[in-house]
Amino acid sequence: AGDTFIDSDGDGIANASDPTPFFLAVTNFVGYATNLANPANPPDTFVISWQTIPLATNFVFYSTNMTGPYNQLLTNFISPLTYPGPAASVMVFDLMVTPPRYYQVMVYPWLTYPY
Repeated sequence: AGDTFIDSDGDGIANASDPTPFFLAVTNFVGYATNLANPANPPDTFVISWQTIPLATNFVFYSTNMTGPYNQLLTNFISPLTYPGPAASVMVFDLMVTPPRYYQVMVYPWLTYPY
């Protein structure tokens, strides 16, 4: 946490000078259905949105059982946010299917910077 070179949360401030050096949790996780008024064009979609940090690897897993296990990979990507920068929202879209899906998001910071 006190390192003068590493910037764990990607905001451009070295950990030693940053009052919040770590991205501790997936924040503002939201899911909602959209396009319900006209399901034929486009089809019903579920939107998953959360906060991520620059250059973090993001995973969205799902299960058809609310209690898990969340072992089905929906998608994964490296955050498109420019380094350095603050945390920001990203979104993933999934078609609404039967049986319903339950989601889990995981965010892994860019741990090798600047090495």
